Amino acid sequence: MRNEFYDKKVVVMGLGLHGGGLSVAKWFFSQGSHVVVTDLKTNKDLETSVKALTQFCARYRLSHSTQRLHSIEYALGGHRDQDFIDADLIVQNPDVRSISPYLELARENAIPIENEASLFFLMTKGTPKIGITGTKGKSITASLLYHIARAHDLKTTIAGNIRTIALFDIIDDIIRREEKEDFHPVILELSSWQLELLENKRLSPNIAIVTNVLEDHLNRYEGMEDYGRAKQHVYKHQTENNYVILNFDNDITRDWGNKGTPGGLIWFSRERKNMGDGVFVRDAGTGEKEVAFRKGEDIETVCFVSDLALPGVHNIYNSLGAIAAAKILGISNESIRDSLRTFHGVSDRLEKITFIKGRSIYNDTTATTPDATLAALRTLSPRNAKNIVLIAGGADKKLDYHGLAPVINKVVHSIVLLSGTATPKLGSELNAIRYKGKVEMANSMNEAVGKAWRHTREGDIMLLSPGAASFGMFLHEFDRGDKFREAITHLQDEIQ
Repeated sequence: MRNEFYDKKVVVMGLGLHGGGLSVAKWFFSQGSHVVVTDLKTNKDLETSVKALTQFCARYRLSHSTQRLHSIEYALGGHRDQDFIDADLIVQNPDVRSISPYLELARENAIPIENEASLFFLMTKGTPKIGITGTKGKSITASLLYHIARAHDLKTTIAGNIRTIALFDIIDDIIRREEKEDFHPVILELSSWQLELLENKRLSPNIAIVTNVLEDHLNRYEGMEDYGRAKQHVYKHQTENNYVILNFDNDITRDWGNKGTPGGLIWFSRERKNMGDGVFVRDAGTGEKEVAFRKGEDIETVCFVSDLALPGVHNIYNSLGAIAAAKILGISNESIRDSLRTFHGVSDRLEKITFIKGRSIYNDTTATTPDATLAALRTLSPRNAKNIVLIAGGADKKLDYHGLAPVINKVVHSIVLLSGTATPKLGSELNAIRYKGKVEMANSMNEAVGKAWRHTREGDIMLLSPGAASFGMFLHEFDRGDKFREAITHLQDEIQ
């Protein structure tokens, strides 16, 4: 237990349903803090998280009967001014905007405001951290790098904006290792929202990777420049002994690198080899493509593109970023190759979940932008075979669907649109190009899967790749993916 939090009033602002707020609340409860959980969502909205927190507290009390613990206090369905005036610490959930009037009230009263990322960095200063951000590819890059690094060092850990592993799920283990001076890398997937408070604390990971910066979250940021600035925080406060790994083929990240970085700069590119130090793809001279690593005047072959088990051009980029970090960590080419050959992706990201009567079923629920759906369509139908039945649509994030519609026209013969504010925008773009395929609407995932199945033919692909946010119809994007799996299971029971 950390004495500095004992008996302190800690306000967890935003319990949420993704696990980060839950993990933070559990941890501060175990420290003997007086935890106040406050959220604009109601108890009914947060039933899953509240139940999990209640059960944890009951179990913890039984196993720590001599420890003085405060009961969790809830303020759900709205915030209370007083909690932001007399707290000792506010922990801001990533979904809470920094311009919240309640956070402003806390600032006026000199109450410290942190989030799970800034607290993690402050409490584990000696542990080498690899931070991965970007619009798309964060989870795959982080998971692949973990797969590579763990084969090299079994004590490597992973956490962050990953669905199942919150930062505070691993913090006690990291702190115990630091007390023994047993330092091992921790790989962190970091969202732009988590990075906002790292900037305030002038903190950056030892190695930073930015996979790309594409149009996204414009419902939260003032524009692309504002959104990009949030991503830049991942390397802005590095030292000269640190490294940032940037995508040379992305206009925004290339511009950042060309303007200079605090530490060492490592590029990755699928298109260019004359870019300075970094990882790139080149012709091997045998008809194959190979991945090479340049450091100064030295160039070495790391692997062949054919060694990558993940399909799709976007996953070549994700792999290049992970390979660059692995080289900085001193991992051998042989070990990198072996790991690349055995990594088959993570759930909810272009995940093949089953094969039914000649139809392949893919879950790509984390495709919450048009760019992500474009990548999925190009991967699954690279020759424009028009063999896809697509389930798309959802909530709007002020994104542009103009570029997605023509690709849908080339590869999708039927589309089922989920209800939501982004759906009319996509529908309008399809109308503008006179899309000839079948279009249907659905108000539930079961309805969407049923309608999509009726349009499939043997050899087709049924793809959930919404290109939009999930709120409104679903709790979050992972709930959307879970509902898709449930609907597919129900479909299998019906047709067998």
